Amino acid sequence: AVPHCGISGLLNTREKCHRTPVSASDVWIEPEKGGDTALDDGAPKAARKTERAEKTAEIRSTGTAYPNAATSLARERQDTAPVVSVVIPALDHRDGLARCLEALARQSLHADEFEIVVIDNGPAEGAVVRISEIEKALVGFPNAVVVREAVEGSYAARNLGVRVATSEILAFTDADCLPQTDWLRAGVEFLRSHREVEAAAGGVEIVTRSARHRSGVELYEVRHGFPQEKYVGAESFGATANLFVRRSAFEAIGLFDASLRSGGDREWGGRLRKHGLAMSFASDSVVRHPARTCLRELSEKISRTTGGDAILRRRDGWSLLTWLRYCCVPLRPPLRTIWRARLDPRIYSSGEVLRYGLAFTVARLLTAGYRVRRLSAWRQPL
Repeated sequence: AVPHCGISGLLNTREKCHRTPVSASDVWIEPEKGGDTALDDGAPKAARKTERAEKTAEIRSTGTAYPNAATSLARERQDTAPVVSVVIPALDHRDGLARCLEALARQSLHADEFEIVVIDNGPAEGAVVRISEIEKALVGFPNAVVVREAVEGSYAARNLGVRVATSEILAFTDADCLPQTDWLRAGVEFLRSHREVEAAAGGVEIVTRSARHRSGVELYEVRHGFPQEKYVGAESFGATANLFVRRSAFEAIGLFDASLRSGGDREWGGRLRKHGLAMSFASDSVVRHPARTCLRELSEKISRTTGGDAILRRRDGWSLLTWLRYCCVPLRPPLRTIWRARLDPRIYSSGEVLRYGLAFTVARLLTAGYRVRRLSAWRQPL
């Protein structure tokens, strides 16, 4: 069993982040800036491992390493790499990350068979404190590391995680997700039994604060939060909240587009499809994700996702007129969708149908409004 003392400490910490001066002598473990999607310049795994060892020796000789930096890129590893590497970008989800790590401590896959790579992607202010807390939470895991990505964006953080990880299978999740007990085992076994598949998206179950008193926004999230099976079937991508990828896929098509703040998983899935590589849905590999609870949180999500959507549609060659038509799609009467909610077993009463219907209508209006605001993407060069 994995000790939980460090995790509970992370949950209960009340220490405030303080400003941390950053000098040129500090060692920041990060990929080259610029959003390059190449994977270690195509170097074989043995060469990457040798390079990490050389970087480690250099860091140790300077004596100016970041907390635990000497072991961040080249830890003392076994001859046999773990079966799967769990990659978790963390902006500032202290409580959420602690619960995520607790869930990983309960995995049916033995702790020696997986490694955890946490990438701190928060602001420079307070970075030393955050990383120290995460390191304490990872103490009980035999294969775990925390590194820092100074380039803003979750996809830049995930790219660094891919570079640092040693396994041939990478499992992506988010700091606020709760992997279920068989999450890793089911994902790994799915890829092993489906050799023709390069990536597999698992299910994301939305959970609410209470089963009895759920807001309209929570009900909206339950029905529309992460329809992974639909994503895989209709658009050939999987949300990185629950995504298993073979390293060979990254070596074939490159890493995530670090310039995107949203939609990087969809863009990567599109590249996978264009290269003739397959992605499938692994229904037995499940994580839970907390539902957004208020209109402000829902609005922020819609704003972020429509921004990424506009950039990708522009790259796909959509004209301004096509995007304008797309802006009008959410304005269609939502009565059919609301009416069907009565038959959804996740909606328990007529009152919940009404609250869901109101939230769904507001979400549609917000989507239309934010799409109109993204018209500026067509005035920018590709």
